[in-house]
Amino acid sequence: MITKENVMGEFGVFDTLAHNVFHATLSTAAHRYDYWLASQGSHALVVASQDMADADTAVAVLESAPKALQAGKPNLFELRANQFGFTHVLAVPGDYHGHMNGHANLKRESLFLCVPIRRFEFSGEESAAEFRMMNGHLVPVLDWSRLPSPKTILYFDNPKTGGGTEDSVVVRYESLLHEIENLNGVAGGFIEITNYKGGVIELLSPEEGVYELIRNRAHGEFLEHPALLASVQAFLAG
Repeated sequence: MITKENVMGEFGVFDTLAHNVFHATLSTAAHRYDYWLASQGSHALVVASQDMADADTAVAVLESAPKALQAGKPNLFELRANQFGFTHVLAVPGDYHGHMNGHANLKRESLFLCVPIRRFEFSGEESAAEFRMMNGHLVPVLDWSRLPSPKTILYFDNPKTGGGTEDSVVVRYESLLHEIENLNGVAGGFIEITNYKGGVIELLSPEEGVYELIRNRAHGEFLEHPALLASVQAFLAG
């Protein structure tokens, strides 16, 4: 439960907004962090941003949360239109994030971090370790002005370059583009791509300048490089 006494004990100075939302800030030598906190049933909610404060979006995120959240896992729900182009909220429990560590007046085990996202950035099934990795390296969730970052899961083998993965890994979209370039004309190589919905496509390149895109493990079409990239982008964001 988030109360004025909780917030005052941790931050000292804070604002009270409509619907019992409390706003406070923390500053470091490098950044300013804004926090909006509220209660939802038996859970506490926090929205956080870095070097940017937009109270309307933060309150919309909090208001979009259902009354009951499932403990121990991410919760995904829709968000109304906003200036950043976010479509959903991913609410993750305390072991997924480090916000409010050392704040004794706030119980972190029931503190959900509510992250505004574009739907294609997260599957909603991430483990705590995967969420932390993606937040740290792929999708900077505190940066609300970030570029769209579709979740890109890559599995590939390229006998020409010697590159490949033993299993599927989440990568930057730019890494996928690099491997598509490397695959060009490598008859014995392949790329398998999984998107945020669990959909899978495969890429082959039997000859220089020609790619085969295979959907559903069966249907293939031959494309030149520009058309292939457009199809891959649509698949990742679709």
